[in-house]
Amino acid sequence: MSLFYFDSLLQVLGSTIIELSIEHVSHSISCVIIPQCIHKPPLQVIYSSQNFIVVLKPPDVTEVALWKKLTEQLDNVGDRDTQRAIFRRCFQSDNGFSGLYPVAVNKLASGALKNALAEINHRRRLHTYYVAIVKGLVEQPEIKIDAQIGRDLRFKNPIVRMCTNIDWEHCFNPCDCTTEVVLVETGYFDEEFSSKVVLKSYRDDRKQQFRVHLKEVGHPLVGDTIYDESHHPKTDHLMIELIRVRSMNSVENLFVDSEDPFTVEKLSGRWRVKDTVLQLQDALEKLDSLEAF
Repeated sequence: MSLFYFDSLLQVLGSTIIELSIEHVSHSISCVIIPQCIHKPPLQVIYSSQNFIVVLKPPDVTEVALWKKLTEQLDNVGDRDTQRAIFRRCFQSDNGFSGLYPVAVNKLASGALKNALAEINHRRRLHTYYVAIVKGLVEQPEIKIDAQIGRDLRFKNPIVRMCTNIDWEHCFNPCDCTTEVVLVETGYFDEEFSSKVVLKSYRDDRKQQFRVHLKEVGHPLVGDTIYDESHHPKTDHLMIELIRVRSMNSVENLFVDSEDPFTVEKLSGRWRVKDTVLQLQDALEKLDSLEAF
């Protein structure tokens, strides 16, 4: 009898050791595949409720690594269906973008926050507002960029590059999208003429929409190594950040703001203001006035 129990104990210990080894190997592999998952400070939580969490996404962290960090830090936030939301998430951001990142923590909230046009009145469920520094002095106080965007077939995987419908020969499956730009300040970034603007997307969102549209009007994002051939002024990330989230939905109204990251003080003198056209808050409100919420 004692031999039987001893044998059973060995089996239990053996299976436990195997499980721990597999978990350790899986964690090691995931950190090789997703190196951003280690040696990163905790995410800053800006807003938290029973339905939504809004964190600040650093510019050097991909969405895959962000989700991993989020689930580890917040103890596997969300139900089982929502934890798979890295593939069906309610909000999608280009990896180079930073700023507010809303996450639904249950299935009902996830459906309510989907970044798509609502069926009633064709209104968006999620409104996102960005501040950015672009190259050159923007002369118009408001710019509406209405150009279809599709996949540029001249660039193959793993390089993904989009294009506007102006180049029909290479632009695959162009779809409607509109970007509204409101000028905030003009000045100098690293002693080069630059402008601070706020942006909002209307109608459908397209991959790299802001980057493509801003390049189209001759004012690429500072730090854009894909659509700005000159790459100057140089910076280690895209100078664009999501600073306002607005959503009126059936689950919970979401109104979250963050501070302007592109001030003279925060950029350590790299940004100098030449002229102020609008205060940042006034510019954000003007984006709302361009289309009914």
